[in-house]
Amino acid sequence: MLKFLSETEIGPEYLKLKGKDKRFAVAFWGKGALASLGLDGQRAKGTKIICNLESGATNPDVVKQLIRLGADVKSNPKLHAKVYASGSTVILGSSNASANGLVVEGDNELKGWIEANIMTDDPKLVDKVGKWFNHLWECQQSRLVNDVMLEEARKKWNQRRKLAPVKREGKGLLDICRKNQELFGNIFLAVYFEKLSQLAGDTIKEINQGVREVTGLSTTDFGRVWGYGDGWEFPDGAWFIDIFARNNPIIYGVARVFTPSLKVNIQDEGDLILAHRERGIQVQGINKTILMSQADKDFILEGVPSLIAEFDYGLISLVEAINYLDG
Repeated sequence: MLKFLSETEIGPEYLKLKGKDKRFAVAFWGKGALASLGLDGQRAKGTKIICNLESGATNPDVVKQLIRLGADVKSNPKLHAKVYASGSTVILGSSNASANGLVVEGDNELKGWIEANIMTDDPKLVDKVGKWFNHLWECQQSRLVNDVMLEEARKKWNQRRKLAPVKREGKGLLDICRKNQELFGNIFLAVYFEKLSQLAGDTIKEINQGVREVTGLSTTDFGRVWGYGDGWEFPDGAWFIDIFARNNPIIYGVARVFTPSLKVNIQDEGDLILAHRERGIQVQGINKTILMSQADKDFILEGVPSLIAEFDYGLISLVEAINYLDG
């Protein structure tokens, strides 16, 4: 088998590969790589990755996330290859492991590189690539990534991003937040990887159907109530963007916590915090409901792995998240 893959095809094709022996010798890594390659969950554990962290063109937060998920990551300062291997199949080409194939990437930067890659399961070629990878993995220049290397890489990464061509336009939620940060102190990202239990989910369903009565809810709330486990600590009246971050991150929408807060008790699980699903976000001082644009959603979703690496799961201030991703 010999198959040509464009920049839009390499991720989906790699996800189809069933081999357990996953190896990457890909120089530059950026936002979106983990989700595109299926490395944002348990499948990252035991994966061998060689990158070029010293170049300043690899996002250190992505590398940090890979290590946290159990991948073995080394860096070689001379690496410029792009080799993706899984079991008896390899992909060779020009595509870096990022959302758009750019060395300096980000949702608000200029995009457009055209990539070309070849996928093959030819036994001789796969064997030769395997030997080449093993030699590269064991060579003296390939060093296991540590905290000191990540810190040095962050300095180079930040410096490089200052030189990136930036395109800022539009009037979506994130642009309004950038210009009025002092008004967005009670707006958050709610990032999680475990959904409600069956019992808790059934309880929310009963509430939305009006079957289960909750003091403080009105009939206008029915059909728009979401629930969150007892571990969440929402500030009073908080608004948030709901993000389920297992495997490929998904934004389910916007919600606000009831004021005063409303809770229901789930047997053997504790209290369930109730929130009201909203069309957009309302901020005191801005006389309109602010909607999320598709560009807003794309920017946040591409940044989720970096945000988790920096802030962990849970509530993340929207202002802090934007400032962090903007660099």
